[in-house]
Amino acid sequence: MPGFGFRARLILQISALLGVCVLAAVQTSFACTLVGGAPQATYQFVGTCSPAGGGNCTGSGVATLVVQNYTLGTALTICNLVSFTYSSNVIPSYTITPSSAGVTFGGTLPASLPGPPTAELFVGATGDPYFESNTNGTWQDEFGDLGTGGTWSIPSTVPTLSTAVLCALGLLLAGAGALLAMRARSNARA
Repeated sequence: MPGFGFRARLILQISALLGVCVLAAVQTSFACTLVGGAPQATYQFVGTCSPAGGGNCTGSGVATLVVQNYTLGTALTICNLVSFTYSSNVIPSYTITPSSAGVTFGGTLPASLPGPPTAELFVGATGDPYFESNTNGTWQDEFGDLGTGGTWSIPSTVPTLSTAVLCALGLLLAGAGALLAMRARSNARA
């Protein structure tokens, strides 16, 4: 950019980076429609099967719930659902996602895990499987699995970087690059 000073270019580049960060943050704040980049969390359910109580499975029923933009202790909405997967020794596995026909989803996970939900957690879809986990630890699914001792927990995972952290890293690197460039220019003049 002839005639355009070093500092002006630097300000322009940092402003562009800030603009991208602001747009990314705004995009992730919209509910349901703009999913990309939204913070996600994974929760695991394990419940003891009750074949003596009329259930099909033995051992444990296991589920994985992936949600976005969710704070423990608050009500879950369809906008939070990313995916729900359930399996047992009888049921190999099924998954419910927001794109499943007629999907319903709600409930509240406790503010402190592990534990049962503080409001009945339900996920299902029209003509597809459903699953519910109750506040007293009982649980069931559409295919006849049911049990007691249902507990939700946070599985150990590797943390991911949020948009804000990535933007902060970008700004830090841009600032460090600018300082190095300014030092090189002043050393070249000397």
